[in-house]
Amino acid sequence: MSNEREAEYRWEVRRDDRVVDQGRMSLDDEHPWTGDVADHHFEVGSAFFEQACYDALERSRDAILDARVEGRPAPEPVGVVSVLLQDDDGTALVSMTAKLIHKPVTAEDVAEHRALLQECEEEDRRMLEARKRQQAES
Repeated sequence: MSNEREAEYRWEVRRDDRVVDQGRMSLDDEHPWTGDVADHHFEVGSAFFEQACYDALERSRDAILDARVEGRPAPEPVGVVSVLLQDDDGTALVSMTAKLIHKPVTAEDVAEHRALLQECEEEDRRMLEARKRQQAES
């Protein structure tokens, strides 16, 4: 059992057939995204898979919102996410794939996003002004 735990495996995350993240680990390593240590490869694969799917959904939605706020054509959202864990011989230890279903982006969503961006810009401006005042007083 200890040899299996120490044995390294490769992992990769794909979005629409593009590798977007990859690495090497063993079961005794902390998960790079969650910090958890797993007892089984399927636990590691499941953690990668869940995070990769949520990340792809969020990034796609943010890209569409940003494009609409800026008046650009919206990019195509990620359609498929895959996670693959392999041993050093290339044998699949875990393979998971999902077709993503994206929630439609409404005009209300765009308005809320625009307001959030404006709030962030205003906060950045206030922080910059406060920093300048602080430096002037020093």
